[in-house]
Amino acid sequence: MEDRVLQSLLIGMFSVPLLIFLINLIIGPGTAASFAAGFAALVFLGIYLAYWRSGDTGWIRRTAVSALLVVVIPPTFVTNAGLDGGFGYFTLMFGLIVVSITREGRERVWFSALYAIILITLVLGDLTFLRDVYPEISIASLRFKRAYSLLISAATVYILFQVYASRYLQEHRRLMESQDRIQKYNDELFRQARIDSLTGVPNRRDAVERVQAIMEIAERNNRDFAILLCDMDHFKTFNDDYGHDCGDYLLKEVAQELQQSIRAQDFVARWGGEEFLIVLPETNQDGASELAEKLRKRVEHLELVFAGMRHQLTLTIGFAARNEDRIASLDEYLKEADRALYFGKESGRNRIVSAASLADQNGP
Repeated sequence: MEDRVLQSLLIGMFSVPLLIFLINLIIGPGTAASFAAGFAALVFLGIYLAYWRSGDTGWIRRTAVSALLVVVIPPTFVTNAGLDGGFGYFTLMFGLIVVSITREGRERVWFSALYAIILITLVLGDLTFLRDVYPEISIASLRFKRAYSLLISAATVYILFQVYASRYLQEHRRLMESQDRIQKYNDELFRQARIDSLTGVPNRRDAVERVQAIMEIAERNNRDFAILLCDMDHFKTFNDDYGHDCGDYLLKEVAQELQQSIRAQDFVARWGGEEFLIVLPETNQDGASELAEKLRKRVEHLELVFAGMRHQLTLTIGFAARNEDRIASLDEYLKEADRALYFGKESGRNRIVSAASLADQNGP
């Protein structure tokens, strides 16, 4: 932003004295004004070339801004017949552009003070002696200079508006990018808080909230749902005999297989350790039993190879389905499924056990 503004101003401040130099040659009052304008044009041509070649140097930047304030305003102000020529408007706008756009922080204060001193000096000089320098200036010349200065002032205001609009759009774009980064960061935090980092499936916290919502809908609309608790058989043995890396590999493979084997409306979550919870909306006792058996067989026949060694893994699954005759809490359903799972582990593993069938066996 600063580079574009300074380069534009340097080009403009070379062009303005040059035009005033030509105007003074045609209708101006004398050679002194023409010399001042021509000198200013040459100075700014040199400053622009220096800035163009070494604009990334700090002292070149400060020198360019200082020269814009110190060199261009006085000679151009004088050669254009001071305030009577209408140049005061351009002087005010030009200083505003240089100070407010190209400077920041402490430098803005110093350049603002310098600009104020120059402006006050010129106004006082115009009121005391500058009018005597142009005793023979014609009315036509004065009107032409005033019209020219008003035109330059209007162009300066337009440039100022464009610069501020560009800065506003740039800051707005930065703000939107910052908001996007913050949103992505928050989304990532949310994902990390609810997704198991090892397996990539939802964690226990996320599962509890989702199951509660599904249960409320099912109870309100008298709909079916079921939950499955799946436990990897002899998982501790894999960790002890082959290391935790092997255990992590098996966890990821089983989680992926469970995810790929359920329906779109179902979801699987890591419940803890080697246990997975599967929630089945719109699923009754028979449907839960059928899916549980399907999952057991899929895992049993998985091709599991770690570190060149083939492994076979089985699941024991306990499940509980909603009973229309009673209203139970999530904890009660989980306890029922956990009891069924425990019974399956104790009776040989690699099987599915229904909480309802277990209740029938134990009696009321």
